[in-house]
Amino acid sequence: MMSDIMRVNLLPEKVIVHHGGPDPKGIYDGSWPHCAAYYKRFHTEISGKEDIGFHYVVENGSGGTKIGQVTRGREEDMEGGHAKGMNTKSIGVCFAGSFDKEAPSKKQLEAGAELIADIVVRHGLGVEDIVPHSDFTTGKTCPGDKFPMDKLKGTVEKKLKKMKR
Repeated sequence: MMSDIMRVNLLPEKVIVHHGGPDPKGIYDGSWPHCAAYYKRFHTEISGKEDIGFHYVVENGSGGTKIGQVTRGREEDMEGGHAKGMNTKSIGVCFAGSFDKEAPSKKQLEAGAELIADIVVRHGLGVEDIVPHSDFTTGKTCPGDKFPMDKLKGTVEKKLKKMKR
């Protein structure tokens, strides 16, 4: 079997922000919590990928995780499996949970902003390079209607200014 994961000289142009739900294939029965372990299971067992598609998951406290805990998915030098057409040009960051009806917690958003600020600095990107998954798909709201994308970017910008001091 050929691997769907390739080591690439990944020079990301974007950080693509995701949420974990809702389940686009209608398979999720609620028996697994929204966390990296579930997303890995979904990507491997349901979607047929070799591993979780995201590079990072910012946990929401379910499935034995802590709110704001960052779980590594794919290594950054590995092609993602999170945004068709952008997998070799982006880092995928998933906020665990479904944000079409409610926003992520302040703690989860803060931890995600810290992570993304670090990614932006390491890869020479700007705040304008932080984009929602929905920019690359049709019919999806990802990272969710209630996800505060502007607030996330503003928090990242503040963190970047503090880093430059």
